[in-house]
Amino acid sequence: MLGWADADLVRRMQKGWRGGLADGTPCGGGSTIASTAAICAALPALVARYGIASICDAGAGDQHWIGRVDWPVNYRGFDLVPRKTGVTQIDICETALPACDAVLCRHVLIHLDPERIRKALTLFRKSATFLLASQYDNAPAFDAGNQFNPTDLRPLLGEPIERIADTGSDLALWQL
Repeated sequence: MLGWADADLVRRMQKGWRGGLADGTPCGGGSTIASTAAICAALPALVARYGIASICDAGAGDQHWIGRVDWPVNYRGFDLVPRKTGVTQIDICETALPACDAVLCRHVLIHLDPERIRKALTLFRKSATFLLASQYDNAPAFDAGNQFNPTDLRPLLGEPIERIADTGSDLALWQL
């Protein structure tokens, strides 16, 4: 069972979203060094402010940008289709992540339908105190025919306690 993804989505992930590399990453424009510069710079202060010492990255991709974050956290990467040694395969809608202070789920929930988003959030609450996730204010209604659905998480999580401007969205912090 593929869980949150269909077979076509998994094939595209294995090959790269656009079938090639963008700035050395098959994960798309949102994972380039340029598009992640602001969050790389802001994350160290954010984790310090909230005492976050451990992070499970739910959607680690190829870890192209995350290694540029200079932070003192215990980081573990997870993905449905691991692209790098050390990233653990997991379906975030079926399996809870290990205990951690925060789950990082950047540009992932946009690929899930509303039911699976709720399942993932339920499992994140079992693992972590905080969630850092992509937040799209005033996102359009879910469209099952679209592989990319910007998601406004505020109806499910309330207002975030902090935001970092990100590629086409904010990386928002919620207490779970």
